[in-house]
Amino acid sequence: MMNKSVILLFNFLFLGLYSIKAQTNDSVTIKLLNSCAQSKETLIWKKSSTTPSRKEISTYLGYNTNNQLIVVASVQGTNVECSSIEDAEEEHSCHIIKQNNTPSRKKRSLDNLENRTLQNISSDETLLFKDNVLRTYRLALAVTPTIFKRLFDSNNDKVYAFWSRAEAYLNELYLRDVGVKFEVIADDRLINISQYPSDNVYNASTIISSSTSVINQLIGSKNYDLGLVVANINYNGLAMQSAAYINSLKANATARPFLATIAHEIGHLFGADHTFTESINSSGSAQTEPLRGTSIMSYGTPRDFFSLPSIYQIKKGLAKAPYYTNKERTIVVGEYSSVSNIPYGEVLNNTSPVILNNFEPTYTIPINTCFEFDITASDDDGDRLFYLAHQSDMYPYRLTPERRALFMSKKMNPNPVVEFKNEYVDGFYLLGLPSSSSGAIADFWVAVADQKLDANTPHITMYDVKNITVMANPSYKPFRITSTLQPSYNGGETIPLTWEMDESMKAQYDKVSISISDDFGKTYTLLADDVPNTGQYQLTLPNKAITTASVRDREVPAGIIKIKPKNSIIFALTNYQPFSSNESDATVLGGFTLTPTAAISTPKSKCYKPANTSKEALPTKVVISTLSNNDQITNSSKGGFIKLVSNNKPFVITRLTTDERDQIADPKEGMLIWNITKQCLELYKDFGSGTMQWDCITEGCNE
Repeated sequence: MMNKSVILLFNFLFLGLYSIKAQTNDSVTIKLLNSCAQSKETLIWKKSSTTPSRKEISTYLGYNTNNQLIVVASVQGTNVECSSIEDAEEEHSCHIIKQNNTPSRKKRSLDNLENRTLQNISSDETLLFKDNVLRTYRLALAVTPTIFKRLFDSNNDKVYAFWSRAEAYLNELYLRDVGVKFEVIADDRLINISQYPSDNVYNASTIISSSTSVINQLIGSKNYDLGLVVANINYNGLAMQSAAYINSLKANATARPFLATIAHEIGHLFGADHTFTESINSSGSAQTEPLRGTSIMSYGTPRDFFSLPSIYQIKKGLAKAPYYTNKERTIVVGEYSSVSNIPYGEVLNNTSPVILNNFEPTYTIPINTCFEFDITASDDDGDRLFYLAHQSDMYPYRLTPERRALFMSKKMNPNPVVEFKNEYVDGFYLLGLPSSSSGAIADFWVAVADQKLDANTPHITMYDVKNITVMANPSYKPFRITSTLQPSYNGGETIPLTWEMDESMKAQYDKVSISISDDFGKTYTLLADDVPNTGQYQLTLPNKAITTASVRDREVPAGIIKIKPKNSIIFALTNYQPFSSNESDATVLGGFTLTPTAAISTPKSKCYKPANTSKEALPTKVVISTLSNNDQITNSSKGGFIKLVSNNKPFVITRLTTDERDQIADPKEGMLIWNITKQCLELYKDFGSGTMQWDCITEGCNE
């Protein structure tokens, strides 16, 4: 008999999942979640807003400081379990079965869209990104005997916890990017299903040839909308493309018990192709992402988002799918013609954001030159805006002239500046800018998306998308900074900065702006504007501290200088390659550090400027008072959220140490405490990084 500890180790290595036992009955703390995750990175935990399979289960999503989803945790009583999103190597092997007879479409025929570049996509087709119906699919995840025994220790409660984590993860991706919500069905009949024997490895093709009929037998076809068999199969996953729209095929999918794999296979069910380029079976891929790719439909990492081409492929079928308008599923809106599997849908009143830029349809830039899309947008609903730009040359090998995927896709971000430059992964070179003597051409979808401030508010993400072509002209000299910077400088020091631009472009771009980054390129602060484009400038560095950034568990100088010609999309950077090679003992390169030359205050606290009192303030409507007569209280003080009045009673805010603060399992935006450890007033909110966090606040800002 195998030792129990060995079994748990096997489960973790093979399936990326293991559990720990909490020592007390107290509410789950951040420390317990971090202990379960076993991540080397600092994690920011977010409680999932989706309803778990059982009321006593809570689910949490663990993000790193780069907003990458690392782990999903479930809490059930005193048990905490985690599923890692970073899957095993065998994860990256998936096949697609194409339908023999794809149903015809009556509206807005898009049958041959994949045979051409998205450069020519019509405005009518871009409305697919603006479908305002939130569709809910009841998802059946059937568990085979092998998985039930090895992963879940023949324990139904562990299966329910896994289902809860799967639902939280799927909704994090699909709700945000696609507008689909999942309700994972909690039914014992889907556990340890006897239709598949207890073999060590199943044949994936054999499973999906019967998976829909098997799940129909187990719970009934009318009781679910989408299905997948969780099994230890001969490769990572298998699904029939676009089967989600056909009732008799809606569960033709199987996957190993990795959350990202399940999301990937469901993407195929909705019609999405692979996105990677580098693979032995890339011929069936849309090939919109270089190498192994980065989005959920790729074989790479982090795979915690959908790329715009994948969203498009899903939306072109989903937006035409009929839906039930009532949860009893008796009233249908839409045509039946080609879709026989109909989910529940809720029409939401969300207005699409609008890109305000007057982007050119085509930009010609030098080869081997960085470029960016600085997006300006608005939203009538006042929603939070997120920005993204992805190469959109689907099936580039079919185009004339033939193209190829050149640029990495990244998840939507609150930063409106989307950059394309030489990319480094794990500190070393991954993908270079086009530098071929023949030049290059690529089409991009540049987009803005909206998100509600309150994650519990029903919402379907709406997009505004622009098509932009970028051509790298080999006859143009690259735009680059020619100065070689030192590894360190003193604050206030003046340094000579030089750069070069092709002579034919100087007349068009006669001014440049110069900015500095203190966080290794995440954000930039303007230092000099409207600088004559002469190729040289005496730059005075700010008198502030710039230290290091953590890359691959090593500290790299975080200072970078950026030069951008005015009214252009191109820019140049000083060195930002973190290491000399990908070896563990490689030399640290990176940018530069900056040491202040005078004693200046460099608090880590966030700050607020004094309120604007130029307009008439509203009365303070909420009052807590110990006085007997409060008639004039609200009129005497205006512009407040709440007023506390007493002649002899002090107001004491909740006082917590940092450790005690971190035990708040589900902090809400706007929470305020006095941090005893830091001796400051702390507020929980998004200070501009895109993630919620605790930070000290002060009244004045250093500028």
